[in-house]
Amino acid sequence: MALNNPITAPHVGLLGVGPEKTGTTWIHNVLEGHPDVWLPPCKELSFFWQDFAFPDETFFDRLTKNEWHHKRHRDYAKYRFKHAMRYPRSALRDMDRLKWDLHHIVTTHDDQWYRDAFPTGAARLTGEISPQYFFLPTEQIKKIFRLCPNAKIIITLREPSAWIWSFVRMLVKKGEMDVDDGSVDAFLDEKIAENSFARSAKLWLDTFPKDQVKIFFYEDLQRDPWSFYCAICEFLALEPQASARETSERRVNAGRAMDQPERLQRKMADGWREDKEALRALLGRLPEEWSTPV
Repeated sequence: MALNNPITAPHVGLLGVGPEKTGTTWIHNVLEGHPDVWLPPCKELSFFWQDFAFPDETFFDRLTKNEWHHKRHRDYAKYRFKHAMRYPRSALRDMDRLKWDLHHIVTTHDDQWYRDAFPTGAARLTGEISPQYFFLPTEQIKKIFRLCPNAKIIITLREPSAWIWSFVRMLVKKGEMDVDDGSVDAFLDEKIAENSFARSAKLWLDTFPKDQVKIFFYEDLQRDPWSFYCAICEFLALEPQASARETSERRVNAGRAMDQPERLQRKMADGWREDKEALRALLGRLPEEWSTPV
């Protein structure tokens, strides 16, 4: 990664970087229909995370390797290919989308690719929402600032125990984890050790100008989705759209409830206690649910 990269994307004005399970899909859904916003057809470009974890990947790499993001890339390519085969006239009429798809699917994802993924003049505000960005290390967040110096950063946070338990429920449902065999304990130990909300929030606040970073709480979204949407619009200098009210009230990716064994409740509460206090000191306010996690 070059530290003095001459490539910049000053037209990228929005980055949603809150971690998974904090309302990021909801934010994408309510913003993508806004007339003044352009978001990529493929949700979660994840470029800066991939650039950190899997640098210099080629189309052949994405076609043949088996990390989760490779499968997601192939699924998008298959979907768009099938759509073009089924509706060829429609695909040819929308040449801008066809060009974007080809650019996304078959080219090497480097800094220039990222800049070109956001067409200038497409809307007053262009950007993306990729939850993999929040826990990136310092140098990669600095790279994001170098490439996107004008981006407004939306960070969504959720009480850590409820946040990580939503992951556990998903993985148990998929059969990838079992509460009784120790795999959940190991997963929680890893996440507690690696994922500090306070440390990561401070990195973003220290890297970007303070007026370009706004931290929102998932619990506020749960209480009043429309007010949450309006607050996001205010931060982005957008006019709230009445047509978004129905979308804002719609739950996204709702998980199935699952009882928490007492030992896991203690592990989660103890594991993030100091981190939550550090975050409270940094931000000055945490929702009441963070004191009594669900």
